[in-house]
Amino acid sequence: MANLFETNWNREKGLHIGYVIHPHCWLLVDRFLGHGVEKQDLRAFIQAIEIFWRTDRTLWMPDLIHDTSDYRCYDHAAPWIKHNCPRYGAGNFNRTHMSSSPIIIRDIQTSITVATNEHGKPLGQGARWHSIVANVPVEVIMIIIDTIYESRPPCPERIQDTSNVLEAFQWKLPDSYCPRRCNPSLLFEAQDAIKAGTQIDWVYFCLALHELLLQEDWYCNSG
Repeated sequence: MANLFETNWNREKGLHIGYVIHPHCWLLVDRFLGHGVEKQDLRAFIQAIEIFWRTDRTLWMPDLIHDTSDYRCYDHAAPWIKHNCPRYGAGNFNRTHMSSSPIIIRDIQTSITVATNEHGKPLGQGARWHSIVANVPVEVIMIIIDTIYESRPPCPERIQDTSNVLEAFQWKLPDSYCPRRCNPSLLFEAQDAIKAGTQIDWVYFCLALHELLLQEDWYCNSG
């Protein structure tokens, strides 16, 4: 078997080298590249993996099941995790992380399911009154939402403020607005819904996705 981190003695002995890949990861490769593409040049595919693992070994070294006391995920986390997730305030208590399937991410599947069911529904049961604030030009609404997002770093309050403003004033954002803040091309679940012609409540989906990104444990547990 290949050794990605140390001297590969088996290869130096002239033995045939095998590369082990998790079944879910193999399916993930198919979603990203397609098995037909990667099989055309397996050597180039393997070299890319070797370079990536050796360069980013601190990010990918932990076992799929690990305690935070044994492997301090936060200390070795990628920059985007530290940017979105503040440290736990109530002491450094130990938690167990158990990685799930990277091809079936339940939280994202749940969010896209709810978002497709929520499309076209009124913003709230109490939002049936009409006033001048409900008729603000959409350009002004987008400026206000931009201001909320740009006034503070990622945090639960920013998400809640956005949701509250839209519901309180019965404002609707154009479908083209929210995908700028949560790139749907990166999510299989969103792409599948788009290809199927399914209508999506982008406001709900993007806010739900931002909530997930604020959960430190979610990165290790989601897959």
